Formats: sequence, C-alpha cells, structure tokens
Amino acid sequence: MTFLYFAYGSNLWPPRLYGRCPSAREVGSAVLQGWVPVYSKPSVDGSAKLSIVERKGSRVHGALYEIDEAERSALDQAEPGYQPVVVEVSRRSGELSDVLTYQWTDAPVFRAPYDWYLSMVLMGARYHQLPDEYVASCLVFTAERDPLAGDTRPATSDDHAAPHP
Repeated sequence: MTFLYFAYGSNLWPPRLYGRCPSAREVGSAVLQGWVPVYSKPSVDGSAKLSIVERKGSRVHGALYEIDEAERSALDQAEPGYQPVVVEVSRRSGELSDVLTYQWTDAPVFRAPYDWYLSMVLMGARYHQLPDEYVASCLVFTAERDPLAGDTRPATSDDHAAPHP
C-alpha cells in the first residue's frame, strides 16, 4: 500500500525526500488552498523551518509524492515536532486528492532559516517548476548563515542533479 504526501518545504528537493523515503515516486505538483507557508517552526539547530498555517485566500504550491506505507514511520521521524495532517489539494488536472503533510501546531518562532535550508527549499521549488511569483513572495526569505557550516556555501541545483527513480 502507498499514501500520497504533499511536500512544500525542504522535501520538495527530491534527494532530501529520497534519502528519507527511498520508495517515494513523484506524482506531480499540487496546490493547497486556504493555507500559507511560514518560517515558523523552531529547529533544534536554532533556526526556523517551514510550516503551513490556515489563511483564507492564500495557497501553498508543492509536490505530490506516492510513498510506500512501510516508510510512513521514517517520514514521521524525519519531521520531529511536526504534526501529520490530512489536507485536500488540487492537482494540475483539477482532480482533488486527500494527502498527508506536516504542520507545526505549537507557538511560532520568529527566527530566520539557515542558508542551506533555504537553498534546499528553493532548489526543490525550481525543480518542480513552482510559479516564480509564489516562490518570490512566499518562499524567499533572508536567511542566516549556519554557524556550524564554516566556510561552506549552500548547495545549489547545479551542484546536485535531482535523481529520477
């Protein structure tokens, strides 16, 4: 058995998700109406990660993946602190689907994401050809340099080709 998963943050970048769930298969892009992405989840590394919150008139663009049910616990473990939630998304075809995604439900933090995390989100958005206007207005954020990263720069999609299973 499989389930549909809606990725909107760092899991947009296929190598990130495939590392967590090797069975993941891209199904296409989708839109979650009535929600907005926000960098509001506190991370153990001191930065903020993306979450989604309900907001009338807003939308979240993302990618759909079909994942083997046996890997659901691995995905849960890779998303510590997030709550699994089933939401309805619309596919490019117009078809509506109930899918699993994750949401931070506790108090939001007011921190910036680290540069490597933002880079991963933006690589995934570019890979899935999310609308430029959406990316610029909802995903681009002033990031902080990860103090543990030293002199390394964030990866770009030119550094890593996204695999196609």
